Amino acid sequence: MKKVYFLLLGITFAGFAKETPAPVPQIQEYNVFSRAQGKIASPRARAWGVFLQAEFLYWSSYEDGLEYSYRQDSLGSTTPGTDPTTIPIIDNGKFTKVGGSWKPGVRVEGGIHTPFDNWDVYARWTQLVGTMNNSSSIDSLDNANIAPIWLGAGYQTGYNPVLQSSATWNLHYNVVNFACKRTYFSSSQLALSVHSGVQGAWINQQFQANYAGGTVVNNPTYFKGKNNFQAVGLFSTFGMSWLVSNQWKILGRFQGSLNFGKYKLEQQDLSAVFDRASSLSYSVHDVLDQRSYRTRFAYEAGLGAEWECAWKKQSKLAFQVMYDLSEWIHLNQLRRFTFVNSSNSRYFYSANGNLGFQGFSFATRFDY
Repeated sequence: MKKVYFLLLGITFAGFAKETPAPVPQIQEYNVFSRAQGKIASPRARAWGVFLQAEFLYWSSYEDGLEYSYRQDSLGSTTPGTDPTTIPIIDNGKFTKVGGSWKPGVRVEGGIHTPFDNWDVYARWTQLVGTMNNSSSIDSLDNANIAPIWLGAGYQTGYNPVLQSSATWNLHYNVVNFACKRTYFSSSQLALSVHSGVQGAWINQQFQANYAGGTVVNNPTYFKGKNNFQAVGLFSTFGMSWLVSNQWKILGRFQGSLNFGKYKLEQQDLSAVFDRASSLSYSVHDVLDQRSYRTRFAYEAGLGAEWECAWKKQSKLAFQVMYDLSEWIHLNQLRRFTFVNSSNSRYFYSANGNLGFQGFSFATRFDY
């Protein structure tokens, strides 16, 4: 009996000895984009990853303070006690200015997804270059006036009109950003992000106004000005991504920046006219070359939509369209000289105009 007992006990232990532990399932990566099918607000392909975004910009550029003439097509009343054929006065008119043309631009952004709690780092470059022109002319001074407001040779509105006026504005806009981005998932459909970083700006402008005819007694008669601003600053952006359907999102962002930089201001005013009020001729040649340091605030806003899809393994392809607004406060610092008084003193004031953009951006984004 004892032999049978020890035999059964040996068989039992032999069975346990041959038994192997169950294999631990391996942790595998998979394409969260294809699995999710757009069901989460901002899926990521990997813990570490890269992304690249290229944008085509089609923006309208404008700047306050670039009015170059004041025009009235029909004359109104005249100054009391003066000859109406000599000194017509503009009662109702309009300023003619340069700007508002739509120009193409580019914006390129590239960065790295990190595994540290939804933090990303990226760099972005924005460029817009354009030349804008405008002109205004009349046949005679009998029934119309064009007052050249950028010439300081004894000019007062309506007293010393011209027949032709034109202006050209050249703009070179470049901004580079370096930033960190943190994404917060408020729900399965809504993701909010905060960006903070530094930026550099190189904004160079040239403005020229030309005048001829009327009381102008020599050619060329013009105003030329350069208004260049180079700055570094801090910026912060608040972003929103709202998943509204399987692969469609509504995007929004608002950015504010504070920029400290150097102005390089150069301008030249060459004019010689016959003053109809005093029956005297004036000739002025002003040259200004000035450097100054200023702090300027700027903001941007955008609203648009994105469509995304899985692109092979561990990657995503997206297309965006947005409408953008951007404004640089008091960027135009050109000095406008007014007139020469009896003591040969000159008066001037700064334009203090805002530089602004608005228009569409079309982007392609690739995440890996």
